[in-house]
Amino acid sequence: MSHEGAVGSFREQVGIVSNDNDDDDDMELEVLGAYSYIDSDGKQVEVSYVADKNGFVPVGTNIPKEISDAARNAVQSLEVRAGKRS
Repeated sequence: MSHEGAVGSFREQVGIVSNDNDDDDDMELEVLGAYSYIDSDGKQVEVSYVADKNGFVPVGTNIPKEISDAARNAVQSLEVRAGKRS
């Protein structure tokens, strides 16, 4: 899905369904997206994100790096516990 609005705003989102085996109960959804708008100070704000079963990881011009890093680390920790990463 994609939408472009007035004055430099947009929204884009893609959903990906994956399944590592033939069991329909193991299907997973991952959503990748981005949006942009002009804030009240006239600055363009851009945010991109990934959302999946492990959480939501935003990265953007208005999001402190520490928040993005903490979200990314939390997702990686969950993946390690689930045995997806070494």
